[in-house]
Amino acid sequence: AEAKENYLLLSVKDFGIGIPADMQPKIFDMFTSAKRSGTKGEKSFGLGLSIVKQFVTAHHGRVWVESEPGKGAIFFVELPWQ
Repeated sequence: AEAKENYLLLSVKDFGIGIPADMQPKIFDMFTSAKRSGTKGEKSFGLGLSIVKQFVTAHHGRVWVESEPGKGAIFFVELPWQ
């Protein structure tokens, strides 16, 4: 986590299979069709990231991902604070 002058930036990094660029805009949508099995075959219900987006948006923040296939992903949450 990083505290800036007027916002807090949280980041979570994984070393999984990564997310292709064409899937990244869709992964925050509820029940998205942008699903893939994880490194050990884990299945997704398509709810987790959409709930994160709803929570963050309700608090006037933003959420995004940076990723390359085969290199994992970094998820960011930015929330305003005083």
